[in-house]
Amino acid sequence: MSNLIYRYPGPYPFEEAQADLFFGRDREAKELFYMIAAERLVVLFAKSGIGKTSLLQAGVTPKLRQANIEPITIRFNDTSKSPLQIFKDTFCEKTNQNIDNQDITLWELLKNTKLTQHDEAQTPLLVLDQFEELFTLNFNLAARLEFFNELAYLVSGDMPKSVFKRIAKNRHAYSDEQMRDYEKPPLLKIVIALRSDMLHYLDEISMPIPSILRNRYQLLPLKDNAAREAIEKPAAAEGENFKITERFGFTPNAMQDMMQVLSKDNEVESFQLQLVCRCIENRILFSKLYDKEIFDLLLTDESGLKLITDGFIGKKEGIQFFIESFYREVLWKLNADVGEGQQVIENQLLTDSGRRRSVDKETLLEGGATEQILAYFEQERLLRKEPRMKTYYYELSHDTLVEPILKVKKERLENEKYENEKREKDAAKEQNRQEESRRKEAEREQNKARIFSIFAAVGFCLALFAALYARQQTKKANKQTEIAEQALYQIKKERQVNIAKQLKGFGDNYNDNNKKDYALKTYQQALDSLKDFQDTPLYHELKDSIVLFQQKYK
Repeated sequence: MSNLIYRYPGPYPFEEAQADLFFGRDREAKELFYMIAAERLVVLFAKSGIGKTSLLQAGVTPKLRQANIEPITIRFNDTSKSPLQIFKDTFCEKTNQNIDNQDITLWELLKNTKLTQHDEAQTPLLVLDQFEELFTLNFNLAARLEFFNELAYLVSGDMPKSVFKRIAKNRHAYSDEQMRDYEKPPLLKIVIALRSDMLHYLDEISMPIPSILRNRYQLLPLKDNAAREAIEKPAAAEGENFKITERFGFTPNAMQDMMQVLSKDNEVESFQLQLVCRCIENRILFSKLYDKEIFDLLLTDESGLKLITDGFIGKKEGIQFFIESFYREVLWKLNADVGEGQQVIENQLLTDSGRRRSVDKETLLEGGATEQILAYFEQERLLRKEPRMKTYYYELSHDTLVEPILKVKKERLENEKYENEKREKDAAKEQNRQEESRRKEAEREQNKARIFSIFAAVGFCLALFAALYARQQTKKANKQTEIAEQALYQIKKERQVNIAKQLKGFGDNYNDNNKKDYALKTYQQALDSLKDFQDTPLYHELKDSIVLFQQKYK
């Protein structure tokens, strides 16, 4: 109990450490304890949410330990293993054992297990919790029957035939004392816990274990007197570990309001009761810290004990709100996914007439749910899932949640309607604003266009004048360029003609000295120097002279 904070666990089951806060089930705890102590096998069954797990953990386990009975809880919820392997792995883990021979039978495993506590022998109590999962989680039928056959030997205590044959074959390896010990059944007890609507599954075990339903215990809802005890006694409990709230009590009016809301035909569901009490405890805490006006609604008796009043809890309407607040709080903790989560609960898991319905996982996923949202709702005990037809089906965990959820749904629809109407009005205003803005913008553009037209006309005239002026200047510049180019041409022409004349004179001199080859080569150089000025008389003269020279000295 050293880590205990709240007096009420809310939607979660009581744990063994909370045994001194577990009230209202004294009779059931004693009856179940005596039945377990007296019998080898007991079947515990009840409707979902009635409190089987709380009764076992907080009501019966402390009594079992005092009687040197050690509970070992085993769940069959891992379909990757066979039920037999799940049993062996879980049992060995919780008893700190290692299996060298994986083929060992359960009878041998329990026979060889010796549990002690403070040097006193302990009887193992195998708590096969949520036993319906063996049938609903699609375990292989052959593997399931294999486990049931081995379980039958544990129930009867008889030595399995396979073990008997092995011992008989190797009789010489066993002493007389070992043989006498092997003839004794294993020291153990078994509790099978399952939902009452799944009790029919045990018919499958009736062949290997005919006595399966001989010792059964049905847990019923709390009666009104027991419910009052479950409300009042945890509040008044003393202990240094209650760090959230100090001791408190309830006025008669407050208790009357609570019972009128919680009790139906003198029966109270533990789930609802714990939700309401957890909310009251939270209200004490937060009003003390943040809302003195609410906190002052508490009364104080002669001993200084704070008393919960009908005003503090808001009377019957406030109690109903506490139940509703569970759903609201679960949604609130979803943060960004609250919209998707709310749609799943309110649109898919409730009928149009406002009743719970069971929906398969694939349909929920197609409707907008996610794996994370479904797992979260199951963890928070808002939903429960049941394996069927090779898939999982989800439904609300309790009928009592339907009315609060419908109320929240109505508020959501009204808010959505208001928001839609508001958005439509805002959209109409925005459209009018945009149209007015576009009209003013169009006027501004028209004014800009007029001004631009004026400037454009002026600019066109200036551009036209500039173009005419530029054209005139271009013509003038082109004329000057032409004159300059002609003058440059004449200069180059005169220079090349003079060069050609000099070369021709050299050629004539070579010719006179009878150096014909040099003369011809020099004449050709003179002709080449005038290749860009073929309109000169000298060019044609040189060309004709070369032809005649070549013909003469050919």
